[in-house]
Amino acid sequence: MELSNGIFVGQISAALVTGNSVIAKPAEDTSIIAYEIIKLFHEAGVPGSALQLIIGGREIGMN
Repeated sequence: MELSNGIFVGQISAALVTGNSVIAKPAEDTSIIAYEIIKLFHEAGVPGSALQLIIGGREIGMN
């Protein structure tokens, strides 16, 4: 796994394990792989209400 993907997965995992919900907003360049990673979390049993993905550019992250 590429380092940046590992960091993304690690941050999400840490938040979920400690009982937090996650709204993930990856960098524009990694949107497709982030979508696939989130899909794997959901297939593994993480509910959609606990893990959501927002796709978009800088303007999305600033709002």
